[in-house]
Amino acid sequence: MTELLYLNDSYLKEFSAKITAIIENKISLDRTAFFPQGGGQPSDTGTISANGKEFSVLSVKKENGEVWHSLKETAGLSLGEQVLGKISWERRFNLMRMHTSAHVLAAVIFGETKKMITGNQIEWPVSRMDFDAPQSFSDTDAQKIEKKTNQDLACGHEVSAFFLPREKAMQLPELVRLKGIMPPE
Repeated sequence: MTELLYLNDSYLKEFSAKITAIIENKISLDRTAFFPQGGGQPSDTGTISANGKEFSVLSVKKENGEVWHSLKETAGLSLGEQVLGKISWERRFNLMRMHTSAHVLAAVIFGETKKMITGNQIEWPVSRMDFDAPQSFSDTDAQKIEKKTNQDLACGHEVSAFFLPREKAMQLPELVRLKGIMPPE
């Protein structure tokens, strides 16, 4: 099972780890700061270095508790080898900002329309958010939501992360904005 370093420090830019598996052009590490694709957010990219050679990390996915780093090539890497991982920091930081903005947008949409999010795709520089818009939803309504979201973002609210058991989180309506996962009222 891969230790997920980004859960405790999303600002971690580089880390050391040991290769635990190599399959084709993918490697698994005992620990990683690379965020794997999921929840509408793309994976981190960056590099993994070993023996004076740098390998590009093209994408990262989580499967059965293991995080797999897809590389352009793995020739020259070996099982048990110590590596240095480096996150493409500018990309990560922009995605973090876009992710936070998406949470604010979801809260504003819910506050203004009482409608839930039905899907999203976080990317940089453009992201997408889908929601159950009322039939009467107009360009004016969209502009109102955009203005309110930008005002909320400009306030400079403190952002913090914390962990809750899923069962407890599902009981807090202010945390759940996805259609089909709404907690009981």
